[in-house]
Amino acid sequence: MGSWKAEWVAIGISVAALLVSGGGIYYQQQELAVAQQQWADERGKIDADAHVSTYNQRWTEKPAGSNIPESELVAPVELYIIIKVTNSGATATAVKEVGIWKNGNEKLKVGAVLCDPADRTKPTVSCNFPVRVPEFGSATFYLPLSQYLKTDLQCNEYVKDNGIRGYVERIDGDLTTAASDATVAAASYCPFTPPKP
Repeated sequence: MGSWKAEWVAIGISVAALLVSGGGIYYQQQELAVAQQQWADERGKIDADAHVSTYNQRWTEKPAGSNIPESELVAPVELYIIIKVTNSGATATAVKEVGIWKNGNEKLKVGAVLCDPADRTKPTVSCNFPVRVPEFGSATFYLPLSQYLKTDLQCNEYVKDNGIRGYVERIDGDLTTAASDATVAAASYCPFTPPKP
C-alpha cells in the first residue's frame, strides 16, 4: 500500500513538473512575441509630412555662418512638394524612393528630387537613393511639381478632392503617404474642349 502511494506521489510530482515546464515554455514564447513586436515597432518607424511651396523652403533663411551669396541661396521659381520624413524608431532606416501619390493607389515617380546636404551651409543636392534616415532623425525631400501639373495631375479629380499627396517607400517596401492639403489650381483645372460637331 505504501509503495502504491509513493508511485502516485511520484506521478503527481512528474505531472506538476511538466505543467510548470510547459507554463515556462509558454511564458518564454509570450516574452519572445512581445520582444519581436517591440523590435518591429522600433525598427525605423517613419512619419511623413508634406506641403506645397513655390520655392525651396530650405532657403527662406540664410544658414548661420554661410558665405554663400544670396543669389545662390534662392532656388529657381519652381513648385515643390516638400516631404519631411521623421524616423521615430530606435534604429536607422532608409528611404528607397519618394514621389507623388496619384489617384489614391498609384505611384508617380518624380525625377530630379533634391535633398538637404550633410553640410547645412551648402545648397540642396540631388538625392542619392537609398537615403539613410538615422534613429530619431529626419530627412527632407524636395520634389519639383511643375511638369507633372501639366501632364499627370492636370484635371485630376483625386487631386481636386484630396490635395496633392506624396509617398515615401522604405527599402523594406513599407509605404507611407503624406497629404499636403494643397489643391494647386493647375492640377484641378480642366482645359475646355469644344464639343465635336
